[in-house]
Amino acid sequence: MNKHKSFLAQSALNLIKDGMIVGVGGGSTVRFFVEALAEYVRDNNLHIKFVAADKDLEDLVTVPGVTLLDINNVIEVDILFDGADYVNLDTGMVSKGNGGCIVPEMFLVKLAKKSILLVDDSKLSWGRLPKVFLEVSEDELPEVFNSLEGYVCFLRKGFSVAGNLVVEVSLDNPDLVDGLLDVAKEIPGILVVGVSYKKYDCVWISRSDNDRLSLEKFNLKND
Repeated sequence: MNKHKSFLAQSALNLIKDGMIVGVGGGSTVRFFVEALAEYVRDNNLHIKFVAADKDLEDLVTVPGVTLLDINNVIEVDILFDGADYVNLDTGMVSKGNGGCIVPEMFLVKLAKKSILLVDDSKLSWGRLPKVFLEVSEDELPEVFNSLEGYVCFLRKGFSVAGNLVVEVSLDNPDLVDGLLDVAKEIPGILVVGVSYKKYDCVWISRSDNDRLSLEKFNLKND
């Protein structure tokens, strides 16, 4: 899969311009992009501002020409690159949260003038990771599990980037997601659900045919 991630990262660099505010979410594909971005800025003598949902990524861009921004002080992002656990091209549904960055990623996509998901074609299959991720208040965890009776739920070890607990809800198919969203709205302890519809502008998909990689681009906000 690394060849797909590297291919997507290099493709994304073509959109980087001098003076931009560049935002990123989290995940392994985004990490490939951030590493490539640092090299691209240095080699082309560019100057950009950079903000990340996952602060661990900041260490990868500590090169001349990159000014790091505190996510709490950002009011606008020129372009945002993010990953996803699942993308539905028909509905524009995006599922994410396996990387534990739901809260800051949702925040950045609201600020972005343009937002692009970078995925390989395995992310178009719900069966690859048939789960929805919830960030939950630690104090409300027992009530959350009680309210989700009937769902298969697991508590992840550790905390999210935002300091919340993460509950994984297993679902057999994506048609069941909307029902879970309706239930989640009524549970105060659920702070955010890692599912959105048509919040990202587009998705770039890396595909492989006989070891030859190709890039397909889909607008996720078309009705």
